Amino acid sequence: MALKAMLANFYSLHNACMQQRIEAYRLQRRTLGYANQAGELRAVRAEVPDMAGWSFTVLKQVLRRVETTYTAFFRRGRGFPRFPAANCYHAAMSRIGDSLSFRGMDRRLCIVGIPGR
Repeated sequence: MALKAMLANFYSLHNACMQQRIEAYRLQRRTLGYANQAGELRAVRAEVPDMAGWSFTVLKQVLRRVETTYTAFFRRGRGFPRFPAANCYHAAMSRIGDSLSFRGMDRRLCIVGIPGR
């Protein structure tokens, strides 16, 4: 259940980042990149309590995923990025030491923000 909530939060952030990029270009003819959105991440975490439980590195991986999608689009010149379906957003990237750790004698994998092992 907790993993589903984590993926739902990441899915929401992903779609919000895509929407922000679309609106920035449509309304102001301004392109946003990873650096712009990563700079706003602290404010997002303060405003959305569900995001505060996840580490910055994991949330930045979501932003990198959006950046990769847009980079591929501009390289190809076709196939504008679409909002993924919720059931297609089934993975998150992280690094050992940041939001992932091994605990206890059995060295089980633990995820920051998710109770248990």
